[in-house]
Parts: sequence; structure tokens; C-alpha cells
Amino acid sequence: MHPRARSTLRLMLAAAGLVMAVAACIETTKAPGATPYAYFIINVDPAGASYTVKPVAQVFSSQALALPNGHAKADSCLIYLYGTATDAPLDFISGGDSLAFTADGVTRYLKPTTVTSIVRYSLPSSTVPLATPGGRFTVTTPGGSATYPAGTLSSNTPPALTVQRPVTNADGTITLTWNAGDDSSRVGIGLVYASASAGFDRQIFCALTDDGTYTLPSTITAGYLASTQKRVEASRWRSALAHLTNAELFAYSSFNITPFTP
Repeated sequence: MHPRARSTLRLMLAAAGLVMAVAACIETTKAPGATPYAYFIINVDPAGASYTVKPVAQVFSSQALALPNGHAKADSCLIYLYGTATDAPLDFISGGDSLAFTADGVTRYLKPTTVTSIVRYSLPSSTVPLATPGGRFTVTTPGGSATYPAGTLSSNTPPALTVQRPVTNADGTITLTWNAGDDSSRVGIGLVYASASAGFDRQIFCALTDDGTYTLPSTITAGYLASTQKRVEASRWRSALAHLTNAELFAYSSFNITPFTP
């Protein structure tokens, strides 16, 4: 639910969804000039009665970035175009021959691939099984590269998310409910709809404190309520950041629900 030759973080930010656009952020670089970043996105998805995890990463040099902050408390809901991504120019650098991802006691290695000048580290199999959402994971950069140092960061993926069908109230407001998390996670919920007959092209996207409930004001719900094509998308996410020597190591992990029709 998310968004650089042509160098972009587009693939990474699109995977994370518009959460990044409306979530409160933290500034990381304290000195002027470009800083090396290793940026991991770890997506956990339902797979029947089990789960899969898909870790991807990009390593690049950039001026100070405002990164998503999983501990932020602000709530925000805005209307966006659906299915678009914003490019943000940056320069890819080498993070080494591989980056390591460890979960469920198993270490796997992400290898770099280049598609249309975009360099991304990923697993050969794309996704792998995951025992339980909310478990511990570790990402590791090997060092040995002239452009990015050795580093390790450990965190937990978010617990599983369950979202109830939105409730439309008599005053035109819409109430969202879900199983509450804690102060280490946030929730992003998208009410996706078609503003015309061309298919899904709009969404009300909310970045929310993970407390289990939020009511959307009637000032932004009219288009969604009038539409005959609707879908609910949502994810629970956490962030973790390690300050290395002259570099930043960041991980964004999410649990993504299977979209449903309200």
C-alpha cells in the first residue's frame, strides 16, 4: 500500500506505499554533503494459513533524507491519485557483493541486479517462508566496499494486522477499526475507489497511530461513498535506524493485508 543513469528509489518507495508520503519522519544526516544509505524494505504477506517475507534493499548516496518514523503519533488522511509513484533522484553505490537478511534463524543473501539502471538487492527466490509476523530479523552489510561500511541492524517485523470493514456513519464520516498494535508501529489504510468508470484511480490514504480505531471526517469521504468500485488496502509497519560511521542503515518492515472489497 509506499515511492533513480535513471536512478530512483521508485521501486522501493512504491513497495512501501504512500505511508512514506504522509507519515511523520526523522532526519538522519547531521553533516552537510552526501551520506551513504543502505535502505531495506521487508514485506510480510499472508500466504494461505502461513506467511512469506520479501526483503529488498538499495544502497545509495544522498543528501539528508527524511525517513519514516514508526514511533510517530500524528494521524493524517488525504486524497491521492492511485497507482502513481514519485521519483526521487539519487546515486547508487556499491554495498558489496551481497547483503544478509536473517529471520527464523536462517541467513539468506540478497544479490544486486540492475534493471533500467536501477540497482536493487533481492533474493533469487523473491519471497521465502516466515514463521510468525512480529519475529526478530537482522540485516547486515558486509563492508569491504569503498563506498559503504560494515553494519548490522536488528528489529522486529510488525505483528499481523486485521482490518474490519469500514463503517459509514449517518453524518458522512467513516470509522475504521483494526486490531491495535503498540507504540512501535503505525498503520496505513487506503480506501481505494474509482472516481469514474475507468477503474481505480483515487484513494483516501490514512497514516495512523496504531491504537485500533480512527474516524475519517466527512470533508474527504464524498468521492469514496459515491463510488461503485471500492477496495480496502492496509499495512502495519515499523522502522529501525542504525547510525554507522559516516553512513546510515535503515529498515522498513510491514505486514500487508490481502485487499478486500468493503
